[in-house]
Order: sequence, then C-alpha cells, then structure tokens
Amino acid sequence: MVSLNENDLKDKIVYSEIVSFDVFDTLLLRNVMRPTDVFKAVEQEINEYSVEPVNFSRIRVAAEEKARRVSGREEITFEEIYAQIEYAVGRMKANEFKQLELKLESQFLIANRDLMEIFNFARSLKKKIYLISDMYLASQDVSRFLMENGCEGYDQLFISSELNVTKASGSMYQYIRVAEKINSNEKWIHIGDNYTSDYLNARKNNIEGYYYKKISERESIPSDRTLGESIISAIQLNHKYTNNEQDYWYKFGSDIVAPIYIGLMRWIAKKIKDQDNLYFLARDGFMPHKLYQIMRTHIADLPEGKYLYASRRAYIYPQLIHADVDHAIETLMLHNEGFKQKLTLIEIIENVGLEGENYQRQLGRFNIGTLDEVVNEKNALNIKAFLTSIWSDIQEVLEKELTLLEAYLKQNDVYQQSSINIFDVGWRGSTHLALQDIVGGTVKGMYFGTLDNIYYKIKADSCGYAFNEGAPFKNKKMIMKNVMMYEFLFSSPEGSVFNFTFDHDNKVIPVLNNSELQTSTNEATQRFQQGATDVFIKSMAYYKFTEEVGSDYALSRMQKFINEQNALDMLHFSKLSNSVGLGKALDAQKYATEVDLIDYLMNRNMHNASANCNLWKMAIVIKDSQGRHFNRNEIEKLYNIRYGNFKTIVNHYVSVFKKAVRNPRKTMKRMSMIIKKFFR
Repeated sequence: MVSLNENDLKDKIVYSEIVSFDVFDTLLLRNVMRPTDVFKAVEQEINEYSVEPVNFSRIRVAAEEKARRVSGREEITFEEIYAQIEYAVGRMKANEFKQLELKLESQFLIANRDLMEIFNFARSLKKKIYLISDMYLASQDVSRFLMENGCEGYDQLFISSELNVTKASGSMYQYIRVAEKINSNEKWIHIGDNYTSDYLNARKNNIEGYYYKKISERESIPSDRTLGESIISAIQLNHKYTNNEQDYWYKFGSDIVAPIYIGLMRWIAKKIKDQDNLYFLARDGFMPHKLYQIMRTHIADLPEGKYLYASRRAYIYPQLIHADVDHAIETLMLHNEGFKQKLTLIEIIENVGLEGENYQRQLGRFNIGTLDEVVNEKNALNIKAFLTSIWSDIQEVLEKELTLLEAYLKQNDVYQQSSINIFDVGWRGSTHLALQDIVGGTVKGMYFGTLDNIYYKIKADSCGYAFNEGAPFKNKKMIMKNVMMYEFLFSSPEGSVFNFTFDHDNKVIPVLNNSELQTSTNEATQRFQQGATDVFIKSMAYYKFTEEVGSDYALSRMQKFINEQNALDMLHFSKLSNSVGLGKALDAQKYATEVDLIDYLMNRNMHNASANCNLWKMAIVIKDSQGRHFNRNEIEKLYNIRYGNFKTIVNHYVSVFKKAVRNPRKTMKRMSMIIKKFFR
C-alpha cells in the first residue's frame, strides 16, 4: 500500500495477532524535509553562542559515515557517532552537541495522527504491539520521544543499534520471532514507510507488510535552500496528510497561501523590531494584523499592532478639496479599464456622498441622457463639465468627511507619533501618500510589493517584500499580471471603508461598503485564511529557525498554481467574483469563467478575449457533454485544433454526426476515423 487506507488496514489488524510499527516517518513525523536538517538546526543553535563558527552539520554527517565504516557491525550507536565528533571538537563540546541534538530531535518530532489512530485501534483490540526501528539512537531516547507524543501502551520496542540486527537486512524480523517465540501460524502485520525494509523484507519473513509511503516523498514541492524553508515545507506536508480538514478552500490556504503569509510576516517582524508602532491598513491589512497578533505571543519586543480603517476612497477623496478642480474631477472619474469596469454617472455622484436623483434635471444641459450613462470617450467631457458644475456640493460633503477622518486618526493616536509605520498590500502607495499629507509627518510603509513608479514623496520611506520599486522584475511581472489573485489573499470579511461617522457615544467609526461583499467569495476567504493560519501557528514553534524565508520560495506555490490553470481549481474560482471599482462602484468581475465545450469551440476568440479580463487572467474552465472539465491547453491538444478556423471545423463535425444519425450503417467507418482524429 502507498498511503493510508484506514478501513483496509483496520480490517487487516482485526485478523492479526501481532501488529508492529516502524517509528520514524511512520508513528512519528519530523517537521523537516530531511533528517539531516536537524543537524542544521543544531549548528544554528551552536553558533548563536560560539565565538568561532562551527560547521556542525558537515562534522555530524562525516562522523556518522566514518562510524559506519569502522564499526563492522550491522548498525552503529549514537555513542559511536559522537566518539568520532569528539576527535574533531573535544569531549566537552561533543557532549554539549549530543545533548543539543537530542533536544532538537525531540522538538522537531510530532505524532502522526493517522497512524496513532491505527495504533490505538490495535490497542483497543488487545493486539500484541511491537515498535521496530532501524535507528542509531538508544531505546531510552526513542521511548521518550514516543511518550512525549502520546504513544504509550505497546508491548516491546526493538532498536537496531542495541540489537545489532536490522529490518534492512531482514535479521530484525528473525530476531523478534525467536525472542518473542512467535510461531509461523500467528498472523503478523508490519506497517512502515520503507518499501524494502518495512514491506518486502517483512513479506520475506512471512509477515504481511503494509507500505505507508513517506509523506515527504508523496508530491513534488518547491526546492528548499534554507533550513527555514525545509521546516515550512515539512509542516505543510505533515499538516496536509494528517489533517481531517478536506474542503477545497481550506487546503488552498494551507497548501498555497501559508508560505506567503509566513514569509511576509517574518519580514515584517524583522523590519519593525526597533520601532514603537505599527498600523495595518484595512482591508488588505486584515490578515497580516491577525497573524501579527499571533506572532507577538511568540516574539518579544514587537510593538503593538493596530488595525486602522482606511481605503483609497476614504483617504484620497476628502483631500480633493485642496486639489485643482480639474484634477479632482478626473480623480472622481477614474475606473479600472484593465478589467473593463463600467463606471456610471450615478456611481460617481453616490461615491462622493450625494443623491443622484437631486441632479436628474440638470443632465439635459450637458447632453447627458440618464444617470445610468456609462463613462466613455464620447461622453467624458460632458460628464466632466456636469461634475464641475456641482463641484461646490461635492466640496461641501468632502470637507465634512475630512474633519471626520482627522478625528478618526486622532482617536487612534496617529497624530501623537513622531513617525508612524504602516502595512498595506502596496503597488504605488496612494493611501500612504494621502495619509502622509493628512498628518503632515513621516509615514513609513511596508508593503507586499511596490512598483517602480511609486509616488516620489514616499519612495524613500517605503519597502516591499515580494518586489521593491519593481525589482526583482520577474516577481513584479508575475504578480501584477494577476494582481487581483494576489489581492484576494489579503481579503477581509468586511466591506471597504466609504467614509467615517459618529456613533451614539460620539466615537468616530467607519462606514463600510458591505454591499460589495459576495457571499461565496466571503465564505471561501474565511476557509482559506483558516487553513493558512493553522499552518502559520504551527510554524511559530520553529520561529528562530524560520526567520529568513525568501520571497521566491514563499511565492513559488502560488505562481505554480496560477500558471498551471488546473481545471478543478478554475472551477472553484469560477464561483467567485470581486469588485474592481472604488467606493460604491459595484462592477464586479469573475475570477474565472466556465464555458460549454461546443460554445468554446464555436466562439473561441470571443471567450479568450473575455477571459483576458478575468481576475485570474485567461482562466477558462471548459465543460464537455459528459460533465468533465478541462483547461484551454487540454482542449486544444485533445482536439488538435490549435490553429485554423475553429468554427468551420466544429460545423463540419456536427454535419457529419447528423448524417451518421440518418445513415448509421454507412457512416460507422467515418465515425471511427473522426474519433481517432479527436483523441490521437
């Protein structure tokens, strides 16, 4: 067996008298990708207090290799390994290193929940249970690790280093059979992760082997260059394969999003360490703020992190009263042409807090038909002239908004700081600039990413994690091509801030635009953020070893996810949409589109052009008549119609099948040829 089939394994245990388990990578898992990565952790701890740097990892590997060469025994002991280390560093240091290795080995070990359930099932049936390990450690250390992870109640623990027999050679099974007086008629099942030692060699010794494939070998993962990256990959894999949460969005968070959160938050912690304040700007700062609160319980000396309600609309619009009128009107008319957002006149009016119906009668003077007229090249000048004519009304509303905004910032101690530090998702820093202009002091910004055309006034006080001022270019290109996919990761359960008002206690509170929230999108967001948070929390146990997480590693899973455009992934994203406008502009766009196969083939160019405006660029999932889903590349390969006139080809095949229905006996050969051409 490759992975755990719980019911099948339990059935086998029911009919067995003896159940044995491998220990490491079976009952116990390591939160590192390779056992030797523990040596890197030991080295890091040593060098924290060592005057001279010690390359412990190299020394430790070499010592084990030499101990095996000179031993002449089937298995070596931990003491033999450290006897070799003693030659290199001296007895005192060797003893210190040995205790440190045991301590960290324990720290990186966790129980395998799935196999522990099987273990406890066997116990409940009063089966004889043996634990068997090819391991250099002493049985007292292994039994302690097992006890620390809740594994108790087995009958016997067999360790190769103490018995000089191994599963690798098969001699361990022979030894146990003799020592425990097990006759050949007793049914014995052994469960382990090594195909040769735990499966084939068990079978050779008349034992039913059950192969539990090592979790770290089950899937392709991003290559880890550092100890921290190894730890994060292992935590993710162990969490994935031993967690009962199976819904799509939870797994999207734990598998894809978690490394981005972990890398970003480590970077923020490093940047903010010596500062005395940090404000996370809504809404993109919602999850970073939540994770920062978790991080503060593990890390000393981090300043308090506050959640500050903010939005481009709430901060930029009130300041338009100080701007040139033409510039102010142009700002009000901005919309997202890249996603083909349609901005109407009524949305512009309501976006500044006015009632559109109060201005219905004035439209005729500017050759504007209705309030629902969409801004375009033909009517832009007329709409601009109309907005200029009501500028005094707009200005009056925005002056009140600015007063409330300043009161809100004062209420949150923003004016009391000599300089403030903020986090936002980033790009050009328009909210940062607006905040700096309002408070009149220094605002330092930390961002997920900043563009090369970031506003000059804030450039020196801004820095980005994934890319800074557009560099590295490959990260900037990758993220900005699918910018809404990355902004999705920083979603909030609340709507964006429209403006501010007083509550019943005369406290300034935000007015939220919750009408833009999509139920399905909100539910998906909560689930993926929970999955990512669960992995993040587990990573905090190893914070000192994961302080440096490169952005390339952190972004790699999301990049692969977007580029592959897996049909199942796009199908889930096709149920989601999001607003691309500012304030009360409600023009929502889908992340992906689902199209019927024939419709796609007949109107391929139209669908591709439309998909280029999806929030996940070019994300089309295509459904055939059997309910199967494919991406574009799969369909084009399947039908071998990457080039040429698609509509003509489809019409031709439709015509042929109609003839086949009318003349079934004459067209069997023709149908066979068509099918072969479709599926070659």
